[in-house]
Amino acid sequence: MADEDRIKEFLKLQKQIKQDPKRIAAVIKQWMAEDTKPKNRPKK
Repeated sequence: MADEDRIKEFLKLQKQIKQDPKRIAAVIKQWMAEDTKPKNRPKK
C-alpha cells in the first residue's frame, strides 16, 4: 500500500518537475538530506 502511494507521489512529482524543475530539485535535495541522517548512515 505504501509503495502505491509512493508511486502516485512520484508520478505527481514528474508532472510538477516539467513545470518547475528548480523548485522540485530543492525539494528532492531536502528529502535526501532527511533520508541520510547520521544514525542511518553506515559507518565507514
